[in-house]
Amino acid sequence: MEEVIRHIVNSLNNIPDREDCPNFSDKSYKPLKIDKNNFHFIKAISSNKKIAFIDGGNAEIIKAANFSLHIIRVYYNVYLKNKKLKSKKHQSYVFLNAVNKNNKINYEAEIFNNDLNLNKEDLIFDSFDSTLRTGIHRVIISKIGEIARRFAELKLAEKLVEELDEGTIIVMDRDLQASITNEAKYFNLIYDKALKKDVTITGLCKSSNILTNNGNSINALLNVIGPENPWFYHPIVEITNENHKAEMFFIKLHEKSKHVFRFEIYDKQKANAEEVLSLLSDNSNDPIFPGYPYGLIEADRSARITNQEKEYQKTIFLAKIGRKLDSHLAAINAHDILDNII
Repeated sequence: MEEVIRHIVNSLNNIPDREDCPNFSDKSYKPLKIDKNNFHFIKAISSNKKIAFIDGGNAEIIKAANFSLHIIRVYYNVYLKNKKLKSKKHQSYVFLNAVNKNNKINYEAEIFNNDLNLNKEDLIFDSFDSTLRTGIHRVIISKIGEIARRFAELKLAEKLVEELDEGTIIVMDRDLQASITNEAKYFNLIYDKALKKDVTITGLCKSSNILTNNGNSINALLNVIGPENPWFYHPIVEITNENHKAEMFFIKLHEKSKHVFRFEIYDKQKANAEEVLSLLSDNSNDPIFPGYPYGLIEADRSARITNQEKEYQKTIFLAKIGRKLDSHLAAINAHDILDNII
């Protein structure tokens, strides 16, 4: 074990001094060399703008090879000068089913308690959809539940653009890349309405898998070479991808924070970035997680579906349905049975 620990520590502590830059395989991303001159301190800017934070959660209640039932919950809150003004959650159920269409297996959805008016047609997916599959395998139907949650978050963002005051800032717990079939039209609708309403659209990612040419985590590298005080790093990449209309930053929002986050803003609104980052830094003083906006902490907590809640919902559904699903559930639940054997 000691040898393993030494190897891991030595490997991860090797942050090179030589030239480095982020690595993107897509040619629509032009990486820029890491340069310490691109670190900028986040300045305190007086602003009366409101910030709306959005997050979502989903849990699979019942699953089989050919169907899946998910509970979807999305939530938002609105803050002004770190005081919460309002909040609301939306909850729905999504039933996914495999069907044969023209000799191809498609996944279709029925949505219940659909107060966000999510279009079920957007959740029809070829079971070999290239934006969802892993390797050569068919997409597992459970995956579509996660997509339903993502689309619900975007639908909520669109709704908030219409309802909130001009000048409001929306922060989603995600990037602004449309990477899934049907996702781009949600973003485009949000952007069109946001420009007319002067609502700024942004996203903050809790995690990032972007690597550098030397194999480092870009977050870790910037954390090591960056200053202690709150900062943003920009520019880092030039994006010309039609499905990713964003300006990318990396940010450290509190001097005591151990975390660097990826932050994105709709590219036509990048002039607002410094004001947005000032407000986010001011909202990131929670002692439990310094450097992460409290509005997103609360949104995560309110949208999250706990295992206890998931099991409660599962018990209710299975009790009402009875044994009609046994043959379907038995196709994939052997692991669950073994996990419960003491």
